[in-house]
Amino acid sequence: MRRLIVSVLVLGLFVSLVAAYPARAQEGPKGPCFDFDLDEAVQVLPRVSMVVVGEVIEAVPGERAIIEPSLYLKGPTSAEELMLPYRETESGCNSAELPAGERVLLVLGREDGRVAWPGETQVFLLRDGRAYQGSADGPSQSELELIDRIRGVTGQYSIPAQTEDERARLDWTGTVIPVGLAVLVVFGIGLVLMREWHRIDPS
Repeated sequence: MRRLIVSVLVLGLFVSLVAAYPARAQEGPKGPCFDFDLDEAVQVLPRVSMVVVGEVIEAVPGERAIIEPSLYLKGPTSAEELMLPYRETESGCNSAELPAGERVLLVLGREDGRVAWPGETQVFLLRDGRAYQGSADGPSQSELELIDRIRGVTGQYSIPAQTEDERARLDWTGTVIPVGLAVLVVFGIGLVLMREWHRIDPS
């Protein structure tokens, strides 16, 4: 009876550990329009859909903006232009302005299966090495410092491929390393369980 109880407890621990990661991964993204505070980056960034640095190459007020990406700090990496359809945001969240020709860092939520038009605090204007949140009059900090802070939470820093050779390369930071670590964790749990089972039932 004692062996049965111990076995059930060990099995329950294993199942809870394995289930914990998918549960966090399936947590819904934050958005589409929200107030982004860098001081809460650790809590907010895991729930957003995309963080991208790029240039606004087209902006039609009240219609759309097109971003040419140069760096992804979260989300699938693609060299394709990113189109943001304009949509009135919910009350209490002011829509951002995305002027053509500006370099920007965007923290994007999702709506109806696609990235959504951001709120003011989800946009950083990148000028002369500085990052201005919301507008040129907003609070600013070093662009490199902002990118490092976000990268420290997301663990991603991927540059869109420009050639076929580059596209063939693996994304070590965003894919290989996380998957490898997950495999090692599961393997380690398996070894612990095998050792525990052998101690309970040496035969």
